[in-house]
Amino acid sequence: MTDDGGYQKLADPPIIDPTANVLEHVRSAIQRVDDLRNAEAKRLDDAVAHLKEVVQLQAAHVAEVVAIQGAHQRELASAEQKRLDAISAVGAADINATRERTSATATALQTQITTVADTARQQMQSTATLLQDRIGAVERQQYENRGARVQEVESRDQTNWVIGIIAASVVGVLGLLIGAIGIAVALM
Repeated sequence: MTDDGGYQKLADPPIIDPTANVLEHVRSAIQRVDDLRNAEAKRLDDAVAHLKEVVQLQAAHVAEVVAIQGAHQRELASAEQKRLDAISAVGAADINATRERTSATATALQTQITTVADTARQQMQSTATLLQDRIGAVERQQYENRGARVQEVESRDQTNWVIGIIAASVVGVLGLLIGAIGIAVALM
C-alpha cells in the first residue's frame, strides 16, 4: 500500500510484441512442413527407385526365362527331328529290303512259271502224240471192223473217252498257266 492508503500501482509489465513469437512459431511450423514434404519426397524417390530396380530384375528374369525356354525348344525340335530322321531311315531300309525280296520272289516265280510251262508243253506234246497214235490205231481198227455194230459202239466210246482226256488235260494245263501268270503279275 501506499502512504496515502491507496494501493501502489505496480509497474506495467513490458509489452512484448506477439508478432515475433507468432512469426517464430510460423517459421517453425513451415520448417516442419518443409521437412515432412522433403521426407515424403525422399520416401517416394526411394520407392520409385526400388520399383525401377524390381522391374529391371523382373525384366532380366523374364529375358533369362525366355532364353532358356527358346534353347529348350530348339533342343526339343532337334531331338524330334533326329527321331523322325531315324524312323524315316528305318522305313526306307524296310522299303528297300521289301523291294529286293519282292524282286527276288518275282524272279524265282517267273523261273518256276517258265519251267512249269515248258514241262506242261512237253507233257501235252507227249500226250498228244500218244493220243494221236492211239486214235490212229482205233481208226484203223474201226475201218477193219466196219461191219460189226458192236465194235462201232465201242470205238466211239473209246474215242470220246480219249477226246475227253485230251480236253481235260488241255484245260488243266491252261488253268495252271493262267494261275501262275496271275500270281506273277500280282507280285510285281
